This record gives sequence, structure tokens and C-alpha cells, in this order.
Amino acid sequence: YERAAVRPRDGRPLELRGHSREELLVGWLQEVYWLLESERWLTADAEVTACTRRRVAGRLFGEAYDEARHLLHTEIKAVTYHGLRVGRGGDGLWRAVVVVDV
Repeated sequence: YERAAVRPRDGRPLELRGHSREELLVGWLQEVYWLLESERWLTADAEVTACTRRRVAGRLFGEAYDEARHLLHTEIKAVTYHGLRVGRGGDGLWRAVVVVDV
């Protein structure tokens, strides 16, 4: 879907625990995907309020799917660990590569 068409009307808390940054990232994205598939809720933005090697907490912002305003493109089947990379770039910012199964 076009993220720009989704309004950040609603906030939803999200907290995950895991054994690695990679597991936390995949878990976070799986939650976004689960909301889309189970509740037809689209994520427009996210805010991370706490993050350690084993825990991430924050909020997702978005709204319910509206057929008149939202165009869904390719269906994602799953968020995967295939090709996953998480690390800091030379500028100190975090970067991630995530491959999804379509």
C-alpha cells in the first residue's frame, strides 16, 4: 500500500522481547503484517521509545483499511530472516535489510 495515503489516526502500543536485534526487527515487522492481515489495519508510522539488545517498545500509528482511499499492491506472505542484516553504518545510524516473501 501507499504509506502516504495512510493517516496516523490511531496509536497502538507494541513491546517485544527477543534474543537479538534481528529477532526484534523481524518480530516488529511480523506484528505490522499481522495487524494488516487480521484486522485490516495499515501502519503509517512507528515510534520506538525503548530499545535494547533483547527488548523493543514503542507505538505504531495508522488506521483501518478504507477501500475508497487505500490501494493494496503485492500481497506479502511472510517476513523472513533470509538476507536479513542489521547494523550501524559509518555515520553511526542503524541500517537494516529485510527480505519479505511475496
